[in-house]
Amino acid sequence: VESGPLPGVDLDDLDHLLSGAVRDPFGAIHPSFMGGEYLPPLRKDEVEIARVELESTTGDVTSIRAAKEGDLITYSIVDEYDTEFDVSPASSAEPLTLVELVTMLDGASEGESLALVYTEMNYAGNESRGDLESLKSFTRVESQIYPALAEHHRKLTESWYRREKKRLTGEASAES
Repeated sequence: VESGPLPGVDLDDLDHLLSGAVRDPFGAIHPSFMGGEYLPPLRKDEVEIARVELESTTGDVTSIRAAKEGDLITYSIVDEYDTEFDVSPASSAEPLTLVELVTMLDGASEGESLALVYTEMNYAGNESRGDLESLKSFTRVESQIYPALAEHHRKLTESWYRREKKRLTGEASAES
């Protein structure tokens, strides 16, 4: 058997067909297996530099991407719902530092941190200690390029958790 491209078959089409054939049975088991499957495809010369994963029913994913365009590196943030994100900086001459990436994520959703906005959204209106505990791990931020990003997010979430727990405890004391 000869290896290599199949005559007359575009490998990008083949990847799409294979992923659908593999993806659909997993989605039938549980929608969480579909997480990230509906992200826009990476453009030519584009890489994912970080991602935000949610423990939602459908395992939603937001992808932070970089692409080389001439002398610049351009950045984009995409999800499976065509959400408009604020991307700043939109480009740079050098790769982002960890601080610059954190700053980008912290302002990407109408001035809210992508690392917390989904957790806070799911917590709003359901404010109880049980909900607070369950949402502590709702959002996960990961990066193979910036491994310290996950630790930063963990600390940010822990700080949010302590604030909310203190607020709930204060409200419970006031009701007594």
